[in-house]
Amino acid sequence: MKILALETSTSEGGIALMEDQKILAEHPFKTNENFGQNLFPLIDQIFKETNLNLKDIGLIAVNAGPGSYTGLRVGVTCTNTLSWVNQIPSVGVSNLYNMAFSSDQNGKIGVLIYGSEKEAFFASFQKDKSHLTQISPDEKVNWESAQVKSELCDHVIYFSTKKQALPAIKNLIEWQPKVSFVGKSGLNLFNTQSEKNYGKILPNYLREFEV
Repeated sequence: MKILALETSTSEGGIALMEDQKILAEHPFKTNENFGQNLFPLIDQIFKETNLNLKDIGLIAVNAGPGSYTGLRVGVTCTNTLSWVNQIPSVGVSNLYNMAFSSDQNGKIGVLIYGSEKEAFFASFQKDKSHLTQISPDEKVNWESAQVKSELCDHVIYFSTKKQALPAIKNLIEWQPKVSFVGKSGLNLFNTQSEKNYGKILPNYLREFEV
């Protein structure tokens, strides 16, 4: 299956065309204040480079968050538009699911994203190679709670856009986003779903923003 993948949850965004797990073309970009108006031209460009078009795509996958408010809004809106207009199935991948699936670890995995000095985002999973089962839901927690939950896991996958000291948590593994991770985890999630989604993805903010 050919997949169009979008990563817009952080300042380091990207789009990729994939054939199942294989990357056909990949373009990084900055999710600055003007990137929304450039996203569709970038998608056109990557299609021209690969001699493909939207009719060849079987799935559109996007990182649905948690992450940047503007980045998630633009990425999800773009995905929903392409999915609905062209009737291409789409999947919004939780960033926590994405991190767990793309890690090399097995066993009980905690996934932790830095939110602020007071809060973080956490979920836990049981992983055996490519088989991933979510144990606890995506949630916003304070750091004390994050510490307690993380201690119950075999490994903790951690991501932060801020440069600060790492949390004092055992078996902590730093993670960095890649758009190809979204394509791979999105395909895995899509294959487990009983119903197809056409343009109805909602951002997974996990917190309120002042707009």
